[in-house]
Amino acid sequence: MTNGNIPLAYCNKDNAKILLDYIPNLEYNNTYEKHSTQFQKILRELFYHALATILRPLRILSNTGIYLYVNGNLMWFYPYLAFIIADWLEAYMMCGVYGSSNSLHLCHFCLVKCNMMNDVHIAKEDIHIHNKNDTKNALRYDKDKEILVYNIRNAL
Repeated sequence: MTNGNIPLAYCNKDNAKILLDYIPNLEYNNTYEKHSTQFQKILRELFYHALATILRPLRILSNTGIYLYVNGNLMWFYPYLAFIIADWLEAYMMCGVYGSSNSLHLCHFCLVKCNMMNDVHIAKEDIHIHNKNDTKNALRYDKDKEILVYNIRNAL
């Protein structure tokens, strides 16, 4: 994690970053167990609960506030999480979307079928972009697999 007010020249230095925590991972005995629905569900829940635990102090301070010294003056702040930088696979996991190349739809923000992704003559009506209403309806009517999202309670 880096602070936004650190000059760019110093952001990539070791002393400008802090390690908040490690996210735990589960081990598996064999490939069958690794790909089982139950194992994948437990792995997602572990990730979300670990993330919630790591970010809990920030969430508390975003409600209560904290005093910080800025240029020698004591000021009251309400910190908030602006963004998270992650690798592509971790970003998939945080967003709760499928990240496999074996998915029906390779793209997480559109519903173009995987066999049509290379079709340069694809019809405009075959391109469907995800929106929040599609996602809400799919989760509400148990059609989450159709839009490539996991129905998991947000631990944050």
